[in-house]
Amino acid sequence: MSDSNTQRNRALLFLMLANVSAVSLFLYFGSQLWAPPGQEGLWGGPGDPILWTFLAFPWLFVGALANIVVIPRIVAEVYYNRDLPLLLI
Repeated sequence: MSDSNTQRNRALLFLMLANVSAVSLFLYFGSQLWAPPGQEGLWGGPGDPILWTFLAFPWLFVGALANIVVIPRIVAEVYYNRDLPLLLI
């Protein structure tokens, strides 16, 4: 396996692991902070936007940042190697 294939495989593996972990943690913390009906807007309780911002939003941000950093690199490598069917994955 060539060096570029190894780097691409590592980038894809990193991207998959980052997405799975970020989405899982975001959903876990987001669901913990979900307000039951009738309790929306209570400060310091479920549904508090400040708690959501500190606990759930960072995981969403990390996942998005990983995608923004890695996806252009993968797309460029696939384009330069003319491996366009892989781009559809």
